[in-house]
Amino acid sequence: LAEGIARLTARAGTAEAHASIGCEFAGEPLTMAFNSGYVLDAIKAVSLGGHSKVEVRFCGPLNAASFVGAEGAGFEYVLMPMQVCNW
Repeated sequence: LAEGIARLTARAGTAEAHASIGCEFAGEPLTMAFNSGYVLDAIKAVSLGGHSKVEVRFCGPLNAASFVGAEGAGFEYVLMPMQVCNW
């Protein structure tokens, strides 16, 4: 994550995909790793609560992230990141 852009990477075996999306972000650039299935579950849960935007709140790459509806109070989905080694 960096100001104005979120770069997403997904890996499964030898396959890899990349995407970039616009976002609102404040703070130092940050890299975090999550299980993609759990991220999808979080987004689905928040959107089922009637929210069209998802807000992700976090304090650092190894702290829990909170997925909430950006339009106001409601459901909160807490997700722990994975620690990834770059060898």
